[in-house]
Amino acid sequence: MLDDQPVAEFGLDSLSLVELLFSIEEHFKIDLPDNRTDLNTLTGLAGLVDDILAETAAQ
Repeated sequence: MLDDQPVAEFGLDSLSLVELLFSIEEHFKIDLPDNRTDLNTLTGLAGLVDDILAETAAQ
């Protein structure tokens, strides 16, 4: 499944990944934690964003 492949497989280097994370934070008005290791796949990233948005909505 493509979602479970490392983002590097999509041609994103570390700088591109950081830029993507900043764009996601800006778009969703959230802060992604710096110490997460599950941000290396699209599935992990989407799951984390969903979790943060659900937490924010519950507050």
